[in-house]
Amino acid sequence: MLKFSCIEEFKPPATHLRPETWSQDNTAVCSVITQTVDSLNYHHICDFKDDAAGMWAALKAAHKDSSSGGQMYWLRKLIQSHMTGDNVDSHLKKLGGYAEKLNALITTKNPLTAGDVFSMAILISLPSNWLHCVSAMMNKEQVPSLRVITALKAESLCQKSCRDQLEPVAVAKDEVSAAAAVDKSNLLCTFCNQNGHDLTMCNNANKILKDAKVKRQQEFQSCQGGDSSLSKPKSDF
Repeated sequence: MLKFSCIEEFKPPATHLRPETWSQDNTAVCSVITQTVDSLNYHHICDFKDDAAGMWAALKAAHKDSSSGGQMYWLRKLIQSHMTGDNVDSHLKKLGGYAEKLNALITTKNPLTAGDVFSMAILISLPSNWLHCVSAMMNKEQVPSLRVITALKAESLCQKSCRDQLEPVAVAKDEVSAAAAVDKSNLLCTFCNQNGHDLTMCNNANKILKDAKVKRQQEFQSCQGGDSSLSKPKSDF
């Protein structure tokens, strides 16, 4: 099988630049392409039986999206596809296209293994707020499950570390509030003989003290007024 994600542009030379063996070379290349590609790709090249450049361009166009991802990309597309509406033929055609692109990337040197399926199962099971740490892996040719697990564990440790840094502040606030509540509950006002406050915070005691202070000021002013009338000097007339 050919790996189409690396196919480059191929343009035949102008007619006057072609060698005498061009026709034979073209036939030979067509034969090699036909024998090399997977049978799933035959329908892409069937219209170019005697045109090697046309075959090559058709294969490139058919697999142009493979450059955006490898086996993991197309495996994810295949697994996550859901039928919408009632057009089952369209749905099956779409799935067949994904399967074809995936199959075109599978070779004896680069097989699709159970480990790849396990990696993909992990990736598609994650909630959206975890995808940022593994999103780059989804477009790789192959991703070992150990690499996915390692990345997720690293992200878990990072999130735990962030939570641990925030928890002491919250705990400290709770402890201060709890301590204040405990101290307040232990207070006893000796004036009211009630719990919950002390003499310095007693409203009744404060009111009595204020009233007493006002009364003393009034008495003092009254006393000062009487003394001033008695202390006036007598007239000689």
